[in-house]
Amino acid sequence: MAMILIKYSDENPISMDLFDIAKEGDEVVLIQDGVLFALGEPPKIYEVLGRGAKVYAVREDLEARGYGEEDSIVPLISYDELIEIVERNEKSIG
Repeated sequence: MAMILIKYSDENPISMDLFDIAKEGDEVVLIQDGVLFALGEPPKIYEVLGRGAKVYAVREDLEARGYGEEDSIVPLISYDELIEIVERNEKSIG
C-alpha cells in the first residue's frame, strides 16, 4: 500500500505514469494542478478507481481553481487530512 501524490495536470506525462502504477489499496492524492483530474477528465481517473485505489483531491487546491465539491468525482480532503494519509502509508510516490 502506498500514497501516490499527483500534482500536475494531464499535460505532464508523469501524472499519467503515476496513475498507471496505482493499484488496489493505494491512496492517490490530487494536489495543485493534479486536482483537475477530480473533474473526471481525462478518463484515466476512472481506470484507477476501477482498480480499487482510493482517490482524493485537496479541497483548497480545487477551490483555488474555481471549482467546488459539487464538481469533483472524488472525495475532497484538507491538507491536515493529507498529513494523516502520509503518516499511515509506508511508501510515498510522487
